[in-house]
Amino acid sequence: MEKLKSCPFCGAIPIVQKDVRFPRNLDTGIKAFEVICTNLDCPIYFADNTYFKTEKEAIKAWNRRTGK
Repeated sequence: MEKLKSCPFCGAIPIVQKDVRFPRNLDTGIKAFEVICTNLDCPIYFADNTYFKTEKEAIKAWNRRTGK
């Protein structure tokens, strides 16, 4: 799997977060993945809310970002 690049806005190390989308039931909900910056002071910390069906898709999208 592709390695996550650092945050293009602040340089912090991001993480892949697994979430459950609708319905919000751990057993029947749709699993989704997003990459988030771990720096609480980053301008994009939890600002994106873009979800993907696989961890691989989320990482690929994150690594295409540009910024700083």
